[in-house]
Amino acid sequence: MVGGNLPAFNLAVICGSLLAPLGLTRIGARAMLLGGFCGVVGGIGLLLTLPGKGLPTISLVGAFALMGLGLGAASVASTMAGTAAVKAASGA
Repeated sequence: MVGGNLPAFNLAVICGSLLAPLGLTRIGARAMLLGGFCGVVGGIGLLLTLPGKGLPTISLVGAFALMGLGLGAASVASTMAGTAAVKAASGA
């Protein structure tokens, strides 16, 4: 059942990483990291509300999409922050 939701997660990670540079120029790396991690936690929170019975497809796809967007955005922000710190430390 979960395997069918992985494409939603994968596509959301790609979308999050494509949208992240725009967010980085507007709000900065720290806020983008926080927003991305909040998206991951929000998706996990949605998973915690799943019912014990039935097929909650919408809830699962939404949770995986939210986690994917957050992960994509946070990954780009952390990479940018890390490379900027190395450049600053090396004087480049």
